Amino acid sequence: MRGASWTPGRIAGGALLGLGAFLAIATVRILLDGRRHIEEAERLNREGDPAAAFAALEDAARAYVPGSPYPEKALREMALMARGAHMRGKIDAARERWRSVRRSVLATRHITIPHEDYLARAERQIALLESPSQGAEAKPLERPRDPSPILALLLFAGLVIWISSSAVLASGLGSSRVGGRSRTRTAAWIGSVAGLALWVGMSLLA
Repeated sequence: MRGASWTPGRIAGGALLGLGAFLAIATVRILLDGRRHIEEAERLNREGDPAAAFAALEDAARAYVPGSPYPEKALREMALMARGAHMRGKIDAARERWRSVRRSVLATRHITIPHEDYLARAERQIALLESPSQGAEAKPLERPRDPSPILALLLFAGLVIWISSSAVLASGLGSSRVGGRSRTRTAAWIGSVAGLALWVGMSLLA
């Protein structure tokens, strides 16, 4: 036995597979959390507890992954409940519910803002509800700083470099001692480490 199973290339390949499994598990967990919160909200509504149901909907709206239907469904129900409170004359409750809609959308920002139409609707309604009765112009709402497109691009570039370089290592390419191939392996190691460092750094700054 020469211990080939513990070569750097195999270790890098295992790390790459572990990362993929982690991301897959995290995605599935968020999807299941979104469905669970929606079901909880439906149950609480049936039991006559709209306040708790609304809180469950806010949790569902924040459980965002691309392609999940649950955040949009939650935002739609939250908007309906906010409008209902406004129509019943419960201005404070309506305003707080629209603020919850706004917070939920902003919490899922990345390169873009998913469900931005709900964000715009919530901000219009909040401005309307906060307008002084004298008809003076309402103070505009301030949004948190949007993610920088440059930082997002660098973060994505770091991830691509990290994964592609690790894939080269995992494939065994460059394991030969022939000069050209040994340079390929060295470049793959440098790319893997540099890509990981870039991804971590941009994650902290974004």
